[in-house]
Amino acid sequence: MSPQRIIVGIFEGLGYSDYTAFPLLTMKSMAAQGLFKQVTSTFPSTGLSNTASIICGAWPEAHGIVFATPNPALSTAVPPTLFQRARANNAPSAFLTSTRKVFELFGDAVAVDIAPHSAKPRIKPASDKTLSPDSEETNLWLWQTAIDLLKTRPDIKLLCIHTNDAPMHRRAPNQPSSVNYMTRLDQLIAQAQEAAPDAAFFLTATHGMNVKKRCWDLAKVCQTNGYPLKCFRTPENELNETGEPIGIGCASISLEDPEDETRVREIIDSLEGIESILPNRDATIRFHLPSKLLGDLMILGDRDTVFGELQTAGADLGEGHRAHGSLHETEVPLITYNYAGMLPSIDMFESTKDLTRFLYR
Repeated sequence: MSPQRIIVGIFEGLGYSDYTAFPLLTMKSMAAQGLFKQVTSTFPSTGLSNTASIICGAWPEAHGIVFATPNPALSTAVPPTLFQRARANNAPSAFLTSTRKVFELFGDAVAVDIAPHSAKPRIKPASDKTLSPDSEETNLWLWQTAIDLLKTRPDIKLLCIHTNDAPMHRRAPNQPSSVNYMTRLDQLIAQAQEAAPDAAFFLTATHGMNVKKRCWDLAKVCQTNGYPLKCFRTPENELNETGEPIGIGCASISLEDPEDETRVREIIDSLEGIESILPNRDATIRFHLPSKLLGDLMILGDRDTVFGELQTAGADLGEGHRAHGSLHETEVPLITYNYAGMLPSIDMFESTKDLTRFLYR
């Protein structure tokens, strides 16, 4: 018996509150007829780390992806991916992503990979316009291409569509342009459902998005106060359209001297918007992170605060500056629809990593 076709949708930046606010007729109909639950993303609430967790069905401590630049030393420890498990079960897969880095990490077992800027086999946009990896047009094109595959490649049994979060960074969900974009995306999901009525859908998001008011460069903060750091890292280093850092809601620091810890804690804790300062061991246990990738301390910002490399120690952010990475962007929707197999208990779906970890086992 041929395996059921599976469609996995990974939406970067679609937090639970945004999901409830948008008029997503198709997704919400699937949620009503299938399994729906509000779950939490793995931490940090970033795109690459959570996409890895979804594809591997594992915590970051297992797949080793926390920062935008993965540690090659952990590559051998990555558990079998969704695509590898599918291939072992004679289910050819296609991976459609706006982020080439994600494919390079996890696309070794796919039969077809598609991205607007690189593909094997290369599938180009219908228009002559060059698509940026960080655009809403790219996300819509990926789903349009998935629909074409569903119609023309019945041999592909697993399709994973991974979209970028650029639209969520740039606009609030109540803006008409945001509603229009999400409505178009939802309509494409409806077309995918029509093209493959036999298929099961597994949908979730990597993280949400919130307005941020301030950004701290912790290396410059500590340097200014006479305690230079050995290392200051954030899980992502995204830049906005003007080349300025977007910032991320958590950061890792390594001390130049272990005896500096008490004073460095005091300096950072005195900053506005600091929610927690966790030693390596506590962060490792609490968030299931690989200890060797973290510094001595992990710093968590509140809902209004992000961290990044700046020209100064700190900066007030412009009105409507939207970012993620903290504990305040971890609530996301999870939907399964039309699956012919046996689903785990709804209690087993707690995090984004649980979306597909039971498939092809």
